[in-house]
Amino acid sequence: TILQPHTPSHNPGVRPADLPAIYSIKHTTDPKKAKPYMAPNGTSGAYMTRDCAVEDGHVYRSTIDNNVWVPSGYPAGWEDLGTIEEVQGEGG
Repeated sequence: TILQPHTPSHNPGVRPADLPAIYSIKHTTDPKKAKPYMAPNGTSGAYMTRDCAVEDGHVYRSTIDNNVWVPSGYPAGWEDLGTIEEVQGEGG
């Protein structure tokens, strides 16, 4: 997700991960499309209520806004939706 308008031609070859002031992580609320948990960069990229993530073979949904904790580190902030296979089908 773009946080700040910019001109890519001024930053040739720069990846979004290299410019955290301009880009942030975009999470999904669709458990079938959940990707591995990604630690936010400060509050940028924090998980909001209903955002989903995968950790240790399970799909989780955040139950709170501004969730910066990994599901195994703060289970109270996450709802375990089941295994990847159960939620996303064989192979995720």
